[in-house]
Amino acid sequence: MIPAEAPVRPLAVLILALLMSTPLAAQTEGESTAPQASSGQPVLAAPKGQTSVPDAQATSAPNEPIGPSGPWRPEWNFGGMNRALENLRREAEREADGGQISRSEAAWDALANSMRRIPGLAGSPRQLAARSRSARLLLEMGRPKDALPVAREAAESLAKALGAESPEALYAYETWARARASTGEAPAARTELERLSEISQRTLGEDHLQTLSIAHGLGQALDEAGELASAQALLRTTLAARTRLQGPEHPDTLSTADALATVDLSAGDLNEARDLLTRLAKGRRKAFGSDNTMTLSAENKLAFVMNSMGDHTGAREVYARALAVLEKAKGPDHPDTVAVRLALASAVRSLKDYPQAKELYLKAVASRERELGPDNADTLAAKSNLAWTLNAMGDRESARDAYAQVLASREKTLGPGHEDTMASRVSLARTLSAMGDAEGARGLFGQALKESEKQGGADSPATLDLKESLAKSLASLGDREAARDLLVEALAARDRTQGPDHPAAIADAWTLAPLQRSLGDTDAAKVLYIRVLEAREAAKGPDDPDTLSASEALAYTLNAAGEREAARDRYSEALAARERLKGPDSPEALQTKAALAGVLRSLGDYPQATDLYGQVLAVRVAANGPDDPDALSARLGLASSLLSGGDRAAAIENYRAVLAAREAAKGPDDHETLFAASSLANALNNSLGDPAAARDLYVRVLAAREKTLGPDNRDTVASRVGLAYSLMLLGDQDGAVLQSKLALESLERTLGPNHPDTVKARNALDQASDPFNYWGW
Repeated sequence: MIPAEAPVRPLAVLILALLMSTPLAAQTEGESTAPQASSGQPVLAAPKGQTSVPDAQATSAPNEPIGPSGPWRPEWNFGGMNRALENLRREAEREADGGQISRSEAAWDALANSMRRIPGLAGSPRQLAARSRSARLLLEMGRPKDALPVAREAAESLAKALGAESPEALYAYETWARARASTGEAPAARTELERLSEISQRTLGEDHLQTLSIAHGLGQALDEAGELASAQALLRTTLAARTRLQGPEHPDTLSTADALATVDLSAGDLNEARDLLTRLAKGRRKAFGSDNTMTLSAENKLAFVMNSMGDHTGAREVYARALAVLEKAKGPDHPDTVAVRLALASAVRSLKDYPQAKELYLKAVASRERELGPDNADTLAAKSNLAWTLNAMGDRESARDAYAQVLASREKTLGPGHEDTMASRVSLARTLSAMGDAEGARGLFGQALKESEKQGGADSPATLDLKESLAKSLASLGDREAARDLLVEALAARDRTQGPDHPAAIADAWTLAPLQRSLGDTDAAKVLYIRVLEAREAAKGPDDPDTLSASEALAYTLNAAGEREAARDRYSEALAARERLKGPDSPEALQTKAALAGVLRSLGDYPQATDLYGQVLAVRVAANGPDDPDALSARLGLASSLLSGGDRAAAIENYRAVLAAREAAKGPDDHETLFAASSLANALNNSLGDPAAARDLYVRVLAAREKTLGPDNRDTVASRVGLAYSLMLLGDQDGAVLQSKLALESLERTLGPNHPDTVKARNALDQASDPFNYWGW
């Protein structure tokens, strides 16, 4: 909520000087009254049995019937030298009618204090009513603690002077109850408002403006109590009545629209809230102008709802207009200006306009650092949003630095275990992980995990989330066994505490499954993928993209386990669904078609596999050109299928095309280039091919992989095995034996002496007569 403006000018000084020396003069005849003030405050009705308000030396208009239009407004004219009181009263109402709440409150307060100094008016209903009006405006300014004692004094005094059921007392009691509701006494306030509502309906009628004002307050109290349906019903009824009696653009009507919009927001009725706030902003803009703080408050609420509903473009327009007004009226560093700048940055970021969002966040951070200091919580929140935006822009280094600054400040001011500190530590860890600094990420995730276990326990959702994040870092570092063990532990805890169907448990199963598969435990991976698939089918249906992804992951695992017919059938079903949902040429359908082609090739159905790879390649070349990465992947699949089907010449031609394109695009030592070179070498590596060319390619690939991946990496070992076979074909027995022994030693170190690949390598080496065979790496 944008704070109200600065207090009104000190007109009370002049008034007091006049009043202390001048007696009240008779009321001037024919003086017209000012328009009714915007909040519908009660006026001084005479107590039952009286015809006038007993103010010393002042007369009032005769009591008039109370009808649907509300109580009559008393004649406030003082005449003569005391016209200063009348001027101040008029100014107070004029400022309220113009939406200048703080100025109106200051004027009413000055009027009440002035009357307190005058014999005959001190303690009079008029003076108390002015105090009551001042209390209401303090409440509207968001100062309930200041309003509380003023409203209580006015209510109790007016009840003694005019009766507890008089409109003036009801108004003051209502203000007092609203202030109590906003200062931690919601149950008592609600009870009081229900009592006042019963009195007002009985004495004034359901359509009386004071009755509607109390209903408005009671609706807000019900909202505070969480009784949203009751609050919505009451406020809708009140809004309809105020619209009928006071008009759709009356400030009271708009105030109820504002309150109802707030309840609708709490209830999740965003469409209703948006419509009400659109009406509110339009009405206040018409009544008060575009630069008024109440107008800006309404527009900011509207922009918030629009942003929440996904209308980021509309929200950006509203926030930008408000920001321009505030920068001019209050300056670039005013808290209200900075708050709207941050809201605009959020809307802009949602539109993925990251450069503009970055600029807005940088300005907001600079303002808050100047005004609040670098370690202030609001400053750090803005800097954290800046870091998120930098991450989204791909500027990982700047994001890392910003998150590190926020983390250091929060550790210093809040402590290492505070939830905001924990959030910063995790954000920094994820940034490091995205930068490839798995070691740094592991350290931060480990710290966060220890703090979370200390704060919330080993099985808290936050702790289990951190276990999953730490496991991913461990896997990135190659410690797949530790990662698997941590995820198994986390999943067991999820099943125990949150249930096996909880989304977090399914997410853990989805993360654990490929780890199990990579460690050779395809049975465990299958069980996990089946679990994920069944959960997603139940929650989202068989054709949901996430469900189809789980089905294809299961198919991949079935293929790895040798269950190729089952894998083929599952891929075929997924392909049919993707073609039906997105079309046969969609990226999703093409990816699934390529996977199905790979399984068909494994089953020996080379014609069908070649046909599918050809279809994928044709679409991707037509869409993005022959050198597109996806087109090159499809060409590799086609080449492998052609090679398996016996068309070695066509296969080699396609392999050479891929290698040339990848060398040109990514350089000779890129891992994808090396894969293409290795694939071409495999195709050349036979007695009918070109083993010398294969040898040269393997030497190049082996050197690059040893440098970047290390001597024991599986791809490095595969290159060494291929080189050994080329040397054998070329008659270099000593070289072939040396490379074969080095490959065996690597396998023994990494997989152990009894792993099937290690045993295979050892047996081949032992075959003195034909020691080297291509083992299909």
